[in-house]
Amino acid sequence: MVKALQANYGVPGNEQFTAAMDLAQTIFECCAINTSINYDTSLWKLQSLGKKELTVPLTCCKLVNRFEFTAYLDPVPLNATLCQALQIQDYEKSRHLDGCLNKIELWYREQYFLFLCAGLIVAVVEFCVLLSIILSCTKLPRKNHATQMLRTNPLPHIPIPALPANRRVRDNIYEHELPTPIPVPTIRETYIQPKEYAKQRSDAAFNNNSHYYQISKSYLV
Repeated sequence: MVKALQANYGVPGNEQFTAAMDLAQTIFECCAINTSINYDTSLWKLQSLGKKELTVPLTCCKLVNRFEFTAYLDPVPLNATLCQALQIQDYEKSRHLDGCLNKIELWYREQYFLFLCAGLIVAVVEFCVLLSIILSCTKLPRKNHATQMLRTNPLPHIPIPALPANRRVRDNIYEHELPTPIPVPTIRETYIQPKEYAKQRSDAAFNNNSHYYQISKSYLV
């Protein structure tokens, strides 16, 4: 990684490597791979691909805009003069002293663990789906076997008791035979008096027309 840094950082055509290194130095607050000395023998420093007054890239300095999304593309140091100083006692408070190797390795392990967990979850889900499909497929032959057994060995016929021959099933309850009506005495039988009543009358006209009188009385009642 040190050789890759010295050969590719700041070199035209390797802008992606340069931006990735600046991003790592901004996020992890580190400088170079091991120490900032890695830049002393790099092509970026030897060929003066950067500014001549720069000892290290600006992303190695402690930045004012560190928490901005594009801080690695436009870094603003807290103290650019002290950050580019040559003596450690001058730049130790304005420059990141740790290398990026250990922090990059730690980040890689965290990402690897996350991807591993995600892969295991996906594998478990796929296994459960596959298992459910297998179980559903194994139930189909059982159902087919049960259907075939019913066809070959049908259930015994259960006889239903027949109704009497003289009984007819009706859907309408009003079609049932009505019961025999109760004999009700007629008006004549109830209110017409016997002939002996007419004989007790003293009037001869009533005696002669007793039958007519009885009928008229029945209508009046």
